[in-house]
Amino acid sequence: VDFAVKRREWDVLSAADFDKPGVNAPSEDWLQDSLRRQQAKQDKKQLLEKYDRRLQQIAEHSKAKGRRKKGSLTNLKDPKAKAKEDVPIEKEPCVRKVKSERTLEEPPELTGLALHDAVVNAMDCLKEHPQFNLNRRNIWILKPSNSLRGHGIMVENDLDRILRHSRGKSCSYVCQKYIENPLLIGGARKHDIRQWVMVTALNPLTIYFFSECYVKVAAEDYSLDDFGDRFKHLTHTVIMKNHPNFNPDDEDWRCQWTQDRYRGLLSEKAGYDVWNDKIRPSMQKIVVDSLLSVAEVLSKSENHSCSFQLFGYDFMVDDDYNVWLLEVNDIPMLKASGPVTSRLCDPCLREALGMIFDADTSPKNEGLRFELLYRGPEIPKLPKTAFDFTVDGRKLLPKAIPGPVRAPSLRLSARRDQELQDLMDKRRLKEGKEQQEKERQLRLRRSLAKKLLGGKSISSPCLENLKAQPLLPET
Repeated sequence: VDFAVKRREWDVLSAADFDKPGVNAPSEDWLQDSLRRQQAKQDKKQLLEKYDRRLQQIAEHSKAKGRRKKGSLTNLKDPKAKAKEDVPIEKEPCVRKVKSERTLEEPPELTGLALHDAVVNAMDCLKEHPQFNLNRRNIWILKPSNSLRGHGIMVENDLDRILRHSRGKSCSYVCQKYIENPLLIGGARKHDIRQWVMVTALNPLTIYFFSECYVKVAAEDYSLDDFGDRFKHLTHTVIMKNHPNFNPDDEDWRCQWTQDRYRGLLSEKAGYDVWNDKIRPSMQKIVVDSLLSVAEVLSKSENHSCSFQLFGYDFMVDDDYNVWLLEVNDIPMLKASGPVTSRLCDPCLREALGMIFDADTSPKNEGLRFELLYRGPEIPKLPKTAFDFTVDGRKLLPKAIPGPVRAPSLRLSARRDQELQDLMDKRRLKEGKEQQEKERQLRLRRSLAKKLLGGKSISSPCLENLKAQPLLPET
């Protein structure tokens, strides 16, 4: 009979005496495991009791707060009661309330089914949050804002380690909630979807959606045991190429799927065409909403009416077939990294250039084209209502101080005028020398040209280079 035996079980069987079963005793490892299980069970029980007490305290606090609010509203509605409170009364000695009187006013503690119902109601309120199902172990992913192709990405669930990793670096990081329940394909491997989007104008906002996408698949089966395993948590083809089983000719180990294969797998798992009914429309809605959120900022540029941009959107699908936006790449890689991308990259570029230059590329692209997804209204430019205000005039000088102080001021003014006159004379002398030097060089050029050309015209084109070069001073 073929069956699997664990190593610890084999050690116990090897040490056992089957001839004398009475002398066999439990091994120390089994005893330690039993003690650990008992201790873990006891710790779990204590933790549950602690949470029960905490929930009871929260419920009592909320009810007491509600009673105080109700009492304040009653005082506002009954002015007589308020007037009674305003009447000064004699102070009575403080008397400690009896415990029995206080317990009569407090609500009963939540236990049993009542406590269970309160917890269920609180959980139902939390389930209304769209990311409730994504959070199981509170895992987050950090991405450098100035990096590409998966470099510097970190997956972590400890706040201290996240802060230590992000502080003191030269770049900024984008911290996102990690999707802990992704849809697994190809066994148990996570994936994301790369979709190309073309924006040909910002006013009006015009968005084109490429007719086909492709799927990037991780190389290892998904698990949360090791956050540092890049082959489990990342799907970049540049990283997957370093896996020992990577093979671009194998459909499973090329780590890239076509849209048709992905759509067939989804239909088989869901029982209906979930790609066309839910996933693709969700992707298109996210694209339009994301670009509309920044359209006003982008349209403020001067060349908004004649600009274009090719974006690479990355999406992920969870186990409930909900679509989540991971990131938007403004410089998507369009280099063929396998048979899947080699079929798509070239038509995408041809179609993008054809849209820009109004060229017909549909016969060459085999149905792969950009489809118009959204065209918004044109936003007219508002006329300028403000005027340019200028102030014309001259500088106001302080009045001269009368009396004996005026004589020194006159002497300073005369000295300043003399200095200015000297500077002007020096400048005229320098300009005269420069003019004489230019005339001398011009005479030398003419005489040299006569010697070289004889009777030919001095304005011949062959002397352009010679005229441009300065002559050496005479010795």
